[in-house]
Amino acid sequence: MRSVETPETKAATWVAALAALALTFLTYAGTLRYQFVFDDLQQINNNPRIQSWSYLPSYFTNSLWSQDASYQVRFYRPLFLIWLRVNHALFGFNSSFWHLTTVMAHMLATLLVFSLTLLLVRKWATAAFAALFFGLHPVHVEVAAWISAVSEALLAAALLGALICMAKSAGSKTHGWNTGAFVCYAAALGMKETAIAFPAIVFTYAWLWSNEKERTKRTWIALRRTLPFVALALMYAGIRYLVLKRVVAAITPLGTWTLVLSLPKVVATYGRLLLWPTHLCPFYDTPPVTEPSWTNFFGPLLLVISAGIALVLLARKAWKITRSADDTSEGGRVFLLAIIWFTVFLLLPLYLPALQEGAFVQDRYLYVPSAGLAILLAMAISRLGRNSRKVVGIPWVQGAAVLVLAGLMALESYGQAGMWADNVTLFSRAMERNPDDLTVQHNLAAFLIDAGRDDEAIALLKKLLTIDPDNYPDNNNMGEAYLNKGDRVHAEVFLAKACQLRPTPAKLFQLGAVRFNIGRMEAAEQSFTQAIAMDGRAPQYDYALGLTLERLGQPERAIRAFEEELAINPGDTKTREELARLQGKRR
Repeated sequence: MRSVETPETKAATWVAALAALALTFLTYAGTLRYQFVFDDLQQINNNPRIQSWSYLPSYFTNSLWSQDASYQVRFYRPLFLIWLRVNHALFGFNSSFWHLTTVMAHMLATLLVFSLTLLLVRKWATAAFAALFFGLHPVHVEVAAWISAVSEALLAAALLGALICMAKSAGSKTHGWNTGAFVCYAAALGMKETAIAFPAIVFTYAWLWSNEKERTKRTWIALRRTLPFVALALMYAGIRYLVLKRVVAAITPLGTWTLVLSLPKVVATYGRLLLWPTHLCPFYDTPPVTEPSWTNFFGPLLLVISAGIALVLLARKAWKITRSADDTSEGGRVFLLAIIWFTVFLLLPLYLPALQEGAFVQDRYLYVPSAGLAILLAMAISRLGRNSRKVVGIPWVQGAAVLVLAGLMALESYGQAGMWADNVTLFSRAMERNPDDLTVQHNLAAFLIDAGRDDEAIALLKKLLTIDPDNYPDNNNMGEAYLNKGDRVHAEVFLAKACQLRPTPAKLFQLGAVRFNIGRMEAAEQSFTQAIAMDGRAPQYDYALGLTLERLGQPERAIRAFEEELAINPGDTKTREELARLQGKRR
């Protein structure tokens, strides 16, 4: 029997929801001071596609990263691109407002966890517990504090909204709620690929909440309610294939045996992050496992088997409860739905070939699954001390447990969010957790230079160049760091090496300018000539060559270089003045 809503319970519901949202916002309010970091730079700052509405049609006909040919074609997320475009239209590159909308997206998902739980169990306290656990869980720091990860919050909000609409449609005489469910699901598909699994949740809900007692009929009814969502998913998969020429991109080739050996460590790491979310990191050390050992396979496998058995036993107990004739059957159904939500959305990121090697574990992949976990935890706590004295309508045992857990989560989330403040802080944390990860060190060195910390960058780059002297980014970054310090002599050595490894017109022009300024005119002429050969239409290249040739005592060649510059850039007054001066000397 469902509880009857009174003015008192309605007021308590609103207070509980607002309290959960307020605590979530306060925990992440500090992120409004944070910068754009990591993928934000390519996805937002250096992405012309989100800076004009003229690109809108291309969101539906190109991949997410189509602005950069160096990125693999893997993601089809048109609605996420629209989200980025709207934010840019409103806020430009003001990172504070981007972070505000990111936190608001997390709060929206938190509110919908509250709404779904309230709809299913009809207890405002349980709904508040679930919202608090979801809003404050430290494993959500990446999604709430990193702008590029907001797609997870938007995905969760769309999926939760779809399930809420579906649940409300059961008692409705109109098609409005069904339409809302389809719209929300379509939005989820346009936000991120993992929404493809949602029909499994639809079937579970339709089956568990069916009034039909006979199993076969019950299954057919559930299938009929699920088929429209399956059709929508297939339509999305077809469009995705037409655009990307693939359904799933396997970017990390793993043999079957390697995949089997690698999965237990990945699953065990996710379990640790959910149950003990400390020492968070943007990159976890989870390389493919080729040789099993106790630490990388047998130990994690034992933990995974134990957790799997516990989950099966919980599901079995919940199933028995659903078959009872008393009021507890409702709780059993909710418990089962939450378990299946958690399991289905956790399975998707376990297809490791679709992930980058070395990035098999990401905190954000737990965002959607943890909605189910938050509901499970809230329901478990709601069974504690139900006969104990009540404080503000909640048994004090439950209130104390929630206060302790939510408080610890909030403190941990507040502390862990700081690593996303800027790129140097982020990659310093990554290096602290994975000191042998060379990719992390390469990135940290580059971001140290961007932050003006050139001495620290040079010390790190010296170490990296002893490992790989022919690394182009490290040689180039070392040259840039020395240039920032005004040391052109050392800069020239590393920039020359970078141009030898990967010559480009812009880098050759830069090298020529450095050589010009340290008096190496013959070498400067060679660099400028190479740059012009690669890009004869670039402005200032011939002008620089002309100045160099004049210093080398070759005025006729210098005049020709200045004339070439004016042919490309006729409005350049400096070149025109130099040309007039040399021609005057010749006369």
